[in-house]
Amino acid sequence: PAAGASPVAESNPKATLWMGDLEPWMDQNYLRTTWYNMGEQVNVKTIFNRSTGTPANYCFIEFPEVNACSKALATYNGTYIPATQKIFRLNWATGNQPGGSPTAGPVDAHVAPEKPTDFPIFVGDLAPEVNDYLLLTTIQARFPSCHTANVKVDTRTGVSRGYGFARLTDEGEYQRALIELGGLQIGSRAIRVSTVTPSARRGPPNGYYPPAGPYGHYQAQGMPNGAMDPSNTTVFVGGLVQPVTENDLRQHFQSFGVITHIKIPQGKGCAFVQFQQHPQAEMAIAQLNGTQLASSTIRLSWGRGHNGNHNAGAQPYHPHP
Repeated sequence: PAAGASPVAESNPKATLWMGDLEPWMDQNYLRTTWYNMGEQVNVKTIFNRSTGTPANYCFIEFPEVNACSKALATYNGTYIPATQKIFRLNWATGNQPGGSPTAGPVDAHVAPEKPTDFPIFVGDLAPEVNDYLLLTTIQARFPSCHTANVKVDTRTGVSRGYGFARLTDEGEYQRALIELGGLQIGSRAIRVSTVTPSARRGPPNGYYPPAGPYGHYQAQGMPNGAMDPSNTTVFVGGLVQPVTENDLRQHFQSFGVITHIKIPQGKGCAFVQFQQHPQAEMAIAQLNGTQLASSTIRLSWGRGHNGNHNAGAQPYHPHP
């Protein structure tokens, strides 16, 4: 059997589903146990990015026979994964649909599924009560080609991080959505939207960096000094009313790029998150400022290195009023 598969049955290409939009913590054991608890005996094939070695955000689920596979797709697709706020994103693996034509699943198990007609949108300022389903149905009501909406949550607390992503298949609807969705009330808040820049060879786990440009559509009049220094990759995280762990910070920021160092000064109510690249830090500051981390509403700004040294010990830059 292939590496990453559980020894349930021989692989049957006609009884295989693609499962997408996985979080980094959803490993092979978690996925296999989840399906087992739903009464399904499956193999799970986890996929890794060949360039970075990090887990891809999708996997393959192999069933013992086609009928069970077809039933699972009809039963679970679009429903909540047990004990999470995540929704099952399922499809036939490419070319596997009985009597059908190739579908959205990937052809090569080593290449992430990138649909050329898939247009992602960053959605920010989400109210705490907005989940995947509410975001998806609200956008779908206006733009039917929206097939996926994903609200990022803190995996420890289950609390929304205040942002997410939606994907549309129609370019015309995508262009309209960027204009018409801004300011739309979903739950108790008006949302803001912006474009998403596809990552190149390296990037965040979900394959996209949030908005192009250092501050998306909300660029500040006076850009902080840290934004002008391409060697500065450190984000100052303030407003921490309760202690947080390195894992809490990593989960909150990892969608924006590779994190190289995290520092949490004891008793200071703050932390420093250092990214591999300057643009990643810019985007994190622009999109996560004011979001919830555990029970804190965080404020973000640039860290300043000492004498051009490693930024992890940086001090926050406070722009003049």
